[in-house]
Amino acid sequence: MPVHTNADVDSLSTANTDDLGYVGEAIQGVVRALAGKVPVIHFGTGASGFFRELHAAGGDVMGVDWRVNIDQAWTDISYRSAVEGNLDPVALFAPLRELKMKIAELLKRTGTRPGHIFNVGHGILPETPVEEMLR
Repeated sequence: MPVHTNADVDSLSTANTDDLGYVGEAIQGVVRALAGKVPVIHFGTGASGFFRELHAAGGDVMGVDWRVNIDQAWTDISYRSAVEGNLDPVALFAPLRELKMKIAELLKRTGTRPGHIFNVGHGILPETPVEEMLR
């Protein structure tokens, strides 16, 4: 089975509590099919209310959107998975001093535990000037 990078699978992010059973089963099937072939980063936009269910559905890393409290999300899954995220993309427009403070706050919340992958929590906005990424 060929595996393409950045496969986009709509997850529990759009589910409501009535959908959790069958959506979770579908995601589990995708994760099982990819297990051992490629690392699976499971990310659901706006899924803070379903973070435990996202984790239960599987994945090597749990993506944490910038609207989710990353340290609480990690605690909710008992640190059983790596987490990726979650700087607000708008922070890249802030003055450098403020941006550095936001980054420091995020790193303080994740602590010194291994397993945190720092990134912008749902991608860089198209309007973000390239020079802002180089500072």
